[in-house]
Amino acid sequence: MPPFSVPLLGGNGRQVLRVSLQTVGAVAATWAALSFGQSPHLSWAMIAALLTIDTSADASLRTALGRVVGVGIGTAVGFAAAGLPGQGVLLPLLVAAVVTNAIVALRPQLSYAAILAAVVAADPHPEAIDMLEQAAAILVGTLMGAAASFLVWPVFGRQRARAALRDAVDDCARLFELIERGVTEPGTEERQALHARFLSDLETVHSRIAETRFAPRLPGGSGLHEVASAVESLWHALVILDRVVRREVSEPGRERLGRLRPALERMRAEVGPYLQGVREAMDVGRPQPTDDRDLIRRIEEARRETDALLDEARGLHALGFALDEIGRSLRQLGGP
Repeated sequence: MPPFSVPLLGGNGRQVLRVSLQTVGAVAATWAALSFGQSPHLSWAMIAALLTIDTSADASLRTALGRVVGVGIGTAVGFAAAGLPGQGVLLPLLVAAVVTNAIVALRPQLSYAAILAAVVAADPHPEAIDMLEQAAAILVGTLMGAAASFLVWPVFGRQRARAALRDAVDDCARLFELIERGVTEPGTEERQALHARFLSDLETVHSRIAETRFAPRLPGGSGLHEVASAVESLWHALVILDRVVRREVSEPGRERLGRLRPALERMRAEVGPYLQGVREAMDVGRPQPTDDRDLIRRIEEARRETDALLDEARGLHALGFALDEIGRSLRQLGGP
């Protein structure tokens, strides 16, 4: 840990502090707005504000939009159900619940519709003015929560997606190091742990890209989806390379591997810095690496060495395929 670092601001600590500050802003703004109007529905507004703040400004906006539509639908369905003939609230409550839950099953982001519909329908004598004031309070809280996400230390989905992509690129670089060591060391448990970590990082990448609504691209212009696809392809190609190397370690492939090892080591010497450049390019304002001539030359050298050994071991076709895919994926990561 650097000598002047603050533990709270590392890793998840920044997320905790950011959400805390946004919560303070949203609660204070909601209280001020509702207190000025002397609304009796302050608690509803506070709940709405707190439930709007999400992991990013993009996600908060998505929640807010769903909340606004959901409040309108829920209030309308609740009033319609409350107007059904008969005594008691059971029938109106059942009708409101069935209708709104069916809507939510198709559009989960409208989940607030079910809440509002049930609240309105459960009132035996709902007052239109009171229900509209309640809906307005919820909308105010929702808007304050969304505004806090954009105005107080905003973090966008693309930033979170880039951080997850950097972790996935680190996993690929680590696997390449294990492949180089695999000539002499098995490292099975370490590989399994790394594979599990990559799958977790990849899932995080896709979930964060899905929440991104604004400028889903890297600073260099590459789309997040395309970069994620390139990282995943690179990983799979490295897995194939790793399996071929580990198979060739045993007799009779050890001698062949010894002849291939210098070319693979030279390639590794170029891939490491290149992946580091790709990783740094994912930060704001940094251009993506474009000079991949040395990297491609080393990959082609390894490909030629592999082709020269195909007559001795047809199984090395898989190695050739892996090298081709590694080169393609790395070029794609290098820029649009």
